[in-house]
Amino acid sequence: MRMKTGLICSLLLLFFMSLSMTQAVAGVSPPMIIEPIETGIAGSASNIMVKNATPNFPNSAGGVEYFFSFNPGATGPISAYCTDTGIDLANARFLGRRPTNSDGISSFVANVPVNFEGVTVYIQALDTSDCDKSSVVSLTFEPPIQEFDLFLNPLVPGTAGHFNIFSTNFATPGGFVKYRWGLAPGVQNGNALCPGFIADIPNFKDIGNLPVDDFGNTLGGFFVPHAAAGLTIYVQGVDLTTCAKSNVLANGF
Repeated sequence: MRMKTGLICSLLLLFFMSLSMTQAVAGVSPPMIIEPIETGIAGSASNIMVKNATPNFPNSAGGVEYFFSFNPGATGPISAYCTDTGIDLANARFLGRRPTNSDGISSFVANVPVNFEGVTVYIQALDTSDCDKSSVVSLTFEPPIQEFDLFLNPLVPGTAGHFNIFSTNFATPGGFVKYRWGLAPGVQNGNALCPGFIADIPNFKDIGNLPVDDFGNTLGGFFVPHAAAGLTIYVQGVDLTTCAKSNVLANGF
């Protein structure tokens, strides 16, 4: 009897170990919406990012699904992939579906109407690989901005040894934004990049150009090697249409 009990305990231990390993391979659970959501401004596009989702999960296989509502609550299963999983929002509405990268990060850009000023929405994401849900995140939209500067958002996840995503808001729609990086703040003539442009990073190196969508946003990224651990890099963008420059982003890896 003791041998049988010991065998059962061993089998249970192996089961839970294998379950834990499976979850580790699939990704960190549960997924999480990265806050603050950018930009959260009425009349602009808001970029919603999710981390801890299943890595390299394509849109065609399900990816990450995004839902919103004007109230928390409950809605029965409405996912095309997770048919037994409800959403923690009242009268949830489907926003869209996006893939994940190798770090389990997914991103969805939602166009916010101008009349959403002061409106609060509730957002939840669903990893359709394992049907895990994120927590519900609320967002109240700020008034539209008529005049603004090119703004470079923080790197995500901002760590060495990973592909880091960055985004820019308030660029010229349909144009391009050029990005540079360096190891210290300072001043350098950037007239060769854009007439009259003065860079706030000396001895800068070129990352490349990104196209601007119809709402003035860009989205891109680059791989940061493990050797960058312990370094602080400085990144800045320039709108090639207007020569306006962004804030300088300092990121310690």
